[in-house]
Amino acid sequence: MSFLKTDQQQDSAGKTLTGRMNLLFLLLFLLLSALVVRLSFVQLTKGESYRALAAASHLDQMPIPAPRGFIYDRNKTLLVSDTPSFTLMYSGTFHKTDPKFQTLANRIHQLIPQISTTEIEKRMTANPWVSVSHRIATGLTDQQVSFIREHQDQFPGCNIIIEPVRKYLYGDLAGHVIGYLNSIPANQVAHYKKLHYQEDDKVGLAGVEMQYESYLHGQNGKLTVEVDNQNHIIKNLGLDPPPTKGDDLILNIDAGLQQTMQDALKTQVLALQKMGRPAKNAAAVAMNPNTGEVYAMASYPSFNPQWFIDGINKHVAQWQASQNNWAIQGLFPPGSTEKPLTAVAALQDGVINASTIFFDPGYFIWDGQRFNNWWLSGNGKVNLIRALALSNDTYFYKVAYHYAKGLDGPTAHKYVMDRLRYYQRAFGLGVPKTGTGIDLPYEASGFMYDNGNPGDLLFASIGQEEEFTPISLAQYVSTIANGGKRMEPHIVKEIVDPNGHVVKTFPPKVLNTVPVSQANIKLVQEGMQQVVASPEGTAHSIFVGANYTVAAKTGTAQVGMQPNNNDTSVFIGYAPADHPQIALVVVIPSGGESWTGIGPVSRKIMDYYFAHPIK
Repeated sequence: MSFLKTDQQQDSAGKTLTGRMNLLFLLLFLLLSALVVRLSFVQLTKGESYRALAAASHLDQMPIPAPRGFIYDRNKTLLVSDTPSFTLMYSGTFHKTDPKFQTLANRIHQLIPQISTTEIEKRMTANPWVSVSHRIATGLTDQQVSFIREHQDQFPGCNIIIEPVRKYLYGDLAGHVIGYLNSIPANQVAHYKKLHYQEDDKVGLAGVEMQYESYLHGQNGKLTVEVDNQNHIIKNLGLDPPPTKGDDLILNIDAGLQQTMQDALKTQVLALQKMGRPAKNAAAVAMNPNTGEVYAMASYPSFNPQWFIDGINKHVAQWQASQNNWAIQGLFPPGSTEKPLTAVAALQDGVINASTIFFDPGYFIWDGQRFNNWWLSGNGKVNLIRALALSNDTYFYKVAYHYAKGLDGPTAHKYVMDRLRYYQRAFGLGVPKTGTGIDLPYEASGFMYDNGNPGDLLFASIGQEEEFTPISLAQYVSTIANGGKRMEPHIVKEIVDPNGHVVKTFPPKVLNTVPVSQANIKLVQEGMQQVVASPEGTAHSIFVGANYTVAAKTGTAQVGMQPNNNDTSVFIGYAPADHPQIALVVVIPSGGESWTGIGPVSRKIMDYYFAHPIK
């Protein structure tokens, strides 16, 4: 699948595609509606028997669903649209105990066997909200429509309308970002009734389909018809009002980068499983650190939103495994990717400076407990830059110790924890309630463990007793990359109405500026550059031979009692190191050591970006 176009092609597509798609859809929608109603009129007015029935006619209003707004990527590649579909409606008045009612339900089942007779009867007697018409089945084939038309007398009270059906054009591409449609939840019926939704309307229940439901939904129309005493249409009196298509969404997502990210995560998880590691899930986020635009967001396993349109029952097992968007809902220990935050806090609070050197024998002892460095033989004399490059644990243990002034009492303990939390939230980690501000539902908030033990301070300094979402890690590393501005991450770039007019844009939004000096941020940036540039840096091997520079931090957070097997593998970074254009976070639970667990994924994503830079 290729999403690449020349600049000229992209410009041309951006000017014409939205208007043409909207116009063609509405023309086809209205023409097919007129054709179906005309067929009903011609057929039902043949013969004296039908003319007699028509004598007792009355007016009815049939709901005509509005097409939902389309969804495009940032290059105007169409990702989600609506297609016209035949729908069987029932507006009869048979009582459930009437033999004619049961006969009709059986006939519909014989014609549409995938829907049970019991379910058909239920749909025929559902309580209407706006009209007396009930939706029985969507997606009828031409053959099914022809059969009903040719045997209309056997389907009393049944009519066919044209309505839009959602189409996800690239399967699981950005499935967690886009979301899906499904029936209105029982506890939200009253809410949607007030908004004049039909009882069997589909609504967004995840992703941007849910977040921007009010824009995407459009306004339903009504077709006024004259019907006979069997509720057969005998005359079309027109649309009043006609349905109005919903607004379109232009995402910040780049389809090519998104596909690369999804493929890389899947390939790596399967490779880890072959190596005997219990990896099951993974997540990644790429964003512009200067604007907050989310270029790609992936969660593995992925799902196809079309499952909910075509029938979720066939995909229950796949859906259960993929329903969580780990990029915004998953809470994972950051491991050593927390160390730049600890460094910033200690620098700003005067605990250390650029010249501070600690000796690392391979361990640190506090309160009678021994805390090992991950490199057991130790790294000798270590300053801040080298501590970040080597991911030296002992250096940061001693930072926490000096932060507490060597005291292990509750007052000192609380002071250090409060200071770390203060800086964490300033950078976007563990922000309560509002989270990062991402325009997607269900974002989780992170947290830090604290049992009041001295060891908690040491573990907090190296990211071992806390959990954050990948999107919050992306906001955190972006804040470091851009020099201290916490940007609001955003999925949607702009909203466009059916006539092509921009309804709403989402300019970059600074949520806060961190209380850290530029000199201290630059020290941490230099350390992160050495993570990749220095031969002893933990991410050096990942980017050997790259034609771009990267600043990064790797993390391996121990989970459980089996080192290097259940450990969560984490990468945060940005590039180019001297003028960042992209920030990247990759998380793979049970990925093992970070350079093998997330290294291949990070390299593939960065390579794609610099081969196909985003404008």
